[in-house]
Amino acid sequence: MIVSVDDFIQKLIQIDKSNVLEFHGCSHDEIRKLMKNQSVEKLPNIYIDFMVKLGKNCPGSVFRGEDLYYESVLELKDVFADFLEYEKAEWEIPDNIFIFWTHHNYKFYFFDVTEGDNPPIYVFIEGEKHPLLTAKSFSVQLTAFYKQHEYAVVNNLR
Repeated sequence: MIVSVDDFIQKLIQIDKSNVLEFHGCSHDEIRKLMKNQSVEKLPNIYIDFMVKLGKNCPGSVFRGEDLYYESVLELKDVFADFLEYEKAEWEIPDNIFIFWTHHNYKFYFFDVTEGDNPPIYVFIEGEKHPLLTAKSFSVQLTAFYKQHEYAVVNNLR
């Protein structure tokens, strides 16, 4: 299992033959802007580490088609709110939620900033009434990203 962002990066470098210089992260000012745009007071340490190290670019195809880089995340809470309104969902976004990833704007992934430095990950999927727990922690989510990517690379699917 992947236990840290550095572990995730090392595994990607091995499988994709990437250069560490190809990873581009966010500045701490940009992290503060993400917090301001999503109206949260803090972020989990593992997510800050993720964004500082690869919040603007991660080489290879591990995140192809996914919106989880800085420019997208800036607007995700508003996009998610619009999505919920369009879906006429009864669930409302709590104040302490940070949306960090969307898959084609029909799956929105988030965590509760009050649930520690490696929080559980939830997903709200189009057609559902409530969010679902998808990973018991951010590091488990990184492990899932990596395992899907590894399968695709080993089987020449990417």
